[in-house]
Amino acid sequence: GTGSGRTNRIQYEPALSPKTSTHFECDLRIDATDSTGVSNIVWLFFDPTTNASLGFYVSGQETGIQTTPSYAQKRAAPPLQVGKWTHVDLDLAFEPSAATVTVALDGVVVLDAFALEKSFSGGGGGEVSLGPAYYTSATVTATEAHFDNVMVEHH
Repeated sequence: GTGSGRTNRIQYEPALSPKTSTHFECDLRIDATDSTGVSNIVWLFFDPTTNASLGFYVSGQETGIQTTPSYAQKRAAPPLQVGKWTHVDLDLAFEPSAATVTVALDGVVVLDAFALEKSFSGGGGGEVSLGPAYYTSATVTATEAHFDNVMVEHH
């Protein structure tokens, strides 16, 4: 993607509400990144009233997650290998009291049960956005990502 903002959005309405967990997975190949900035390439949106969302970002230096509404970032792993397919799993748990996310790359957990902001209630509809988004237009333009076998499950 070369446009700024959220691109390639897929909206969905979960059959279960409130949810207790969400699983996102895909095969991802990064062919180019911006060495000076990060680009969220997967956004999972949960509750429009609280603006709760989770971003999975890549850069030339690292891979990690970003949450809203605070836009806090957490490094999860070194940068993904350019030109190599990587299987990405994002598992969010909304129960019992605090929401957490676990990130696995090629089956290896790189971020385990990281606590998310209180705004993650697990309720409401949802949206998945694939492709480079936000930051500067130079960062978005410099990032090239390919996706395959995308799946979202709610429990």
